[in-house]
Amino acid sequence: MSYVVLLSIIIPVFNVERFLSECIESALAQFAPHQKAHCLDAAEGEIILVNDGSTDNSLDVCKRFAEKHKNIRVVNKTNGGVASARNAGLDIACGKYIAFLDGDDCFFPGIMKRVLGIAENNQAGIVSFSARSGKVFTLPSESESKKEKEAVRLFVNGEFQKKNSGKSVVWGNLIRRDILSENQLRFDETMRIFEDWRFWIDFLPHIKKAVSANILGYFYRYNPRSLSHNGKAENLRADWRVWRKTIFPLLHREMQKYEQAGESEIAEAYDRWRRSVILPLFWRAFKGGVPVAEMRGDIDYLQRCGCYPVVSSCHFSPVAKFAQFLFSRRSFFLSVLALRNCWGRSSA
Repeated sequence: MSYVVLLSIIIPVFNVERFLSECIESALAQFAPHQKAHCLDAAEGEIILVNDGSTDNSLDVCKRFAEKHKNIRVVNKTNGGVASARNAGLDIACGKYIAFLDGDDCFFPGIMKRVLGIAENNQAGIVSFSARSGKVFTLPSESESKKEKEAVRLFVNGEFQKKNSGKSVVWGNLIRRDILSENQLRFDETMRIFEDWRFWIDFLPHIKKAVSANILGYFYRYNPRSLSHNGKAENLRADWRVWRKTIFPLLHREMQKYEQAGESEIAEAYDRWRRSVILPLFWRAFKGGVPVAEMRGDIDYLQRCGCYPVVSSCHFSPVAKFAQFLFSRRSFFLSVLALRNCWGRSSA
């Protein structure tokens, strides 16, 4: 595969006018003339802004930056969700490597040059780096910089699956584009949530060499208006159904596949992954008012798969352990859910 540039940064944009300029500037800062020793040359990369039918002034912000910077391209499309926006970016990307940046998040200075060097030196299909979350973007503090060891760990064959099954986001990673192209990997555009999970399920088996780097490179902004934090009842119900009917069966299939192949450690990794969000999603199902009959069938299915009652974890907080205790009492949970649904209808 031939490449026009070394790096393509794909930024899906939907109604993030408030944060978008800061996001784009953090992507531009990865290239010269900003601190040349720590940056790529502008000719080595491109920034693809995919406006996914924004109804605010996000598109105007994108166009304004594109007019000033030759390495910025803008795609304007009707709203189709973040999976659709990322796919639109992938369709025109020219880079050897891909990095995803959400429109309300930011890169820390110099991260792309550092991880690209690691990827090239190790011939890695993916380099994962660290993230920090918050509401306001600030540069790494002196104490954070001192803690950073820039230790890199190389994984070969299935080692990355054993350690990283459970990944739920595509940001914070640098990915070789040829892996996506050769295996026809894209994001599932039918999913409003967990599209990252579906991507990783498809992507992980194709990684032969991977690197995990202890480098702080990504700022994830907690934005209560974002889709992932939208707590409307219909969205909570949809989240449960997508996970239960799409993600869980896929993880269960992968676990069984590796069990049959004698890859017990990878199978165990997928087992941990499929169990990891049962409890929080039970809570979302409860808050969203999933019908009792549907929940009863879902619990029966999880029980047949060996995932119910919910297994306690040493990482659970006391509150989570109490919730696990309650949710794992089938009759009690369904009774409380029925009462909650009745109360929800009466108060509507």
